[in-house]
Amino acid sequence: MTTATLAEATVKYKAKQVTTKHGERINAVFILSNTGEEVTIWANPDNSDLLAVRKDQKVNLININGKWKLATQPTPNPSTVNGNTTTQNHYQPKPATLDNDTKKQIIAYVEQQATLLSYCYEQAYKALNNRFPHSEMEEDESFSLESEAVRSAALTLYISVQKHFNL
Repeated sequence: MTTATLAEATVKYKAKQVTTKHGERINAVFILSNTGEEVTIWANPDNSDLLAVRKDQKVNLININGKWKLATQPTPNPSTVNGNTTTQNHYQPKPATLDNDTKKQIIAYVEQQATLLSYCYEQAYKALNNRFPHSEMEEDESFSLESEAVRSAALTLYISVQKHFNL
């Protein structure tokens, strides 16, 4: 019978791509909260769950017969061993129930982030237009600041601010 154990862990190193004798793989390193043990999880390069983890993030890991995986990853289906079907202990997270206080905090955070992104967009637009003013161009020249360029600059500023101030 398959056994499964759930454990909380902290991301020590986020996922990175590695070339191995088995081809391209990614791995991330975690520290188990209850034992301090270091655990490395390997996956295919397209594993979006493993790519999404960030340093110092708290996550749940599941140990299935000695092999650690992120708890958000689906566990294998029941299998047949010697003609007998074995069932597995599947970890099924309960849907989050949010109290009104938490909902208010989420709303405030989203509004704060939207305001920050809007400010970054405005600053990127102003900076790029000051760099390339329309008035100094000849009339037959047409320079329209692409909204994609402004959006890219704004998102770069937004991400930089978040990283710099740990938002």
